[in-house]
Amino acid sequence: MTTTMAPAALNVLYYFQKQELKLDFNVADRAQAYQNLNREGRIYATEPTAVYLPLPPSMAYLRDSHNGMVIGFTTGTDATRWCQTAVLARLHSPTAPHEVRIRRAWTEEALDQQLQVHQFPLFMPDQDEAPPSPGSSPDAQPAYSPEASQPVKGSQPGTSHGARPSISMQSPPSTSAYLPVPMPPPLLPAPLTIRTPERAPATQEMIGRRPRASSFY
Repeated sequence: MTTTMAPAALNVLYYFQKQELKLDFNVADRAQAYQNLNREGRIYATEPTAVYLPLPPSMAYLRDSHNGMVIGFTTGTDATRWCQTAVLARLHSPTAPHEVRIRRAWTEEALDQQLQVHQFPLFMPDQDEAPPSPGSSPDAQPAYSPEASQPVKGSQPGTSHGARPSISMQSPPSTSAYLPVPMPPPLLPAPLTIRTPERAPATQEMIGRRPRASSFY
């Protein structure tokens, strides 16, 4: 009977050619989840399950341990800072605060909890399914009932069963009390028309009565 060993959830290696640390996960989802937490990691298309980490200048040496890889730094402050960035690293021992250890003996459940794989699922919703709006509960149901949306048998298209929902409409607040009321233009008096009496046409008798101008020589 042949038994096959499942690959370890995490394997830590040192890549001599690139002088980088290689975190080899058993599935690509965990590698992507780790990269989301540590932006210094790089994933190549040819190795979707591996994450490469650059070596910081403060890293002094590497040595193998029975349960992981130990990384030595120049100071304890540099070791603590790198632990916060590397996510999966811990201080090796209280007597050596400048050493950091990345253990290999990870169970899948413990590694998923550390990487928060289930809390941040790595999938996109279907195109037909609209994502929930921010702040809304994922279990929220639409505010309508299937019975109300179905048409009544024998009814005309465009009509719905049941009473129509009341719609309350609010008009915008009136601002006439705060705006000046325009005054009507002042009334001007009607133009006066002065009419002169018409004169009768002159007759021969009236022309003869006019005084003649005298001429002096």
